[in-house]
Amino acid sequence: MHFFDRWSLSDERIIKSFSKYSKEAAIHYIDIDKQTSLRYLELWKKTWPLLILIHGAPGNISTWYNMIQKTSLVDTYRIFIVDRPWYGKSGYGIAQTSLDEQSRWIWMLLEKNNHKELPIIVWHSFGGPIVGKLLIDFPEDIAGWIIISGAASPEHEKIRGISYPMERRAIKPLIPKPLRVTNAEKFSHVAELLLLEPQRKDITHPLIVMHGYKDRIVPVENAYYIEKHAMQADIDMRIYKDGDNFLPFNRTIVVEKAINDMHEKISTK
Repeated sequence: MHFFDRWSLSDERIIKSFSKYSKEAAIHYIDIDKQTSLRYLELWKKTWPLLILIHGAPGNISTWYNMIQKTSLVDTYRIFIVDRPWYGKSGYGIAQTSLDEQSRWIWMLLEKNNHKELPIIVWHSFGGPIVGKLLIDFPEDIAGWIIISGAASPEHEKIRGISYPMERRAIKPLIPKPLRVTNAEKFSHVAELLLLEPQRKDITHPLIVMHGYKDRIVPVENAYYIEKHAMQADIDMRIYKDGDNFLPFNRTIVVEKAINDMHEKISTK
């Protein structure tokens, strides 16, 4: 197995890891078309409330293992952890850069699991634009959202020098599939984010923005961009002076508190 293929872990390995914390762990697939499907892990001890976790790039379901291991989220929420489109077992390695299409995939998860209580959606880093699009297209299906180190600003989208040679025809086949997908997304982000920009003003959902001031992957200016453009949203800004891009890994309790705060907010509305 290639080192990077751990990002397409088998169902069995994922269940083995997560069942330590939830005996009711189960893997599900939603057919998107004849060739592709969306994989997600379900963890539950309670039926409600519903929490959906979406990883950044690269990554897969196991990206959120640390959050499950070090918090009591499984005791409080029914949790769906998603392999977002073209990562993990959700069409692994075939880049789909359209936010319209990626948003549709996640919406199919919401539609298939139509619960009486709308979910809280948490997204990390480069998983963010999908949820932004989802909120614009399907606002009635989401209760609240939490952005952790979220990429949102086209102006501050960074393409690093190494990304350019990775797109060369002779080199591209040598690059691990998850990194190929990540690279394709990076080159499309500015155009896709610009399409979202005029629509962000229509978002009205409760929102918690969490960002590390020392984030070198997704600059903190992205958080201030969201604050500026999601003008009608009920925004709670949480900027961490010594924080970086990896808050779900090194500040799990802080992230757990934000999730609980969001649940309390939407429960009292």
